[in-house]
Amino acid sequence: MPQFDVTTFSSQFFWLFICFVVLFLFSAKSTLPRLHKVFEERWKKIDGRMKEAELLNKEAEELAAKYESDHEQAKKQAHEIVLMSARQASTNLNRTKADLAKEHKKRFRDAELVIANKKADAMGNVQVIAKDLVSTIIQTLSDTSPEQDALNTAVSSSMLKRVANEF
Repeated sequence: MPQFDVTTFSSQFFWLFICFVVLFLFSAKSTLPRLHKVFEERWKKIDGRMKEAELLNKEAEELAAKYESDHEQAKKQAHEIVLMSARQASTNLNRTKADLAKEHKKRFRDAELVIANKKADAMGNVQVIAKDLVSTIIQTLSDTSPEQDALNTAVSSSMLKRVANEF
């Protein structure tokens, strides 16, 4: 093999050195600046995108914080509305209860008056019937007609005692 021949080592080193220098200079003058430019552009894009991502991240965090604060504020407002509605409903319910209680009391009083009037009418009718009955009984048993004043007094006192015992 010729590359392992010791006599040709010096010429091989010489040409290796020449090729290396030529390739190095070519790379240093044309290829490396282009690579450097491409890498710089890439790093600039990456840095720009990183800054843009940081800005977008900050915006997202601000929006999230704003959303959270708006959400909390909406919760508070909803809670206040619910409390206000509950108070208003309670007030309306109490007012309605009071109105119904007044109406029931009025109806109850009116009913009591009607009942008392009916009872008085009935008692008046009972008193008239009782007087006629007592008068008829006395006439049948004694063949005499009773005195109207005595008859009225007896029936009235009897009716008063009966009414007093009921209450």
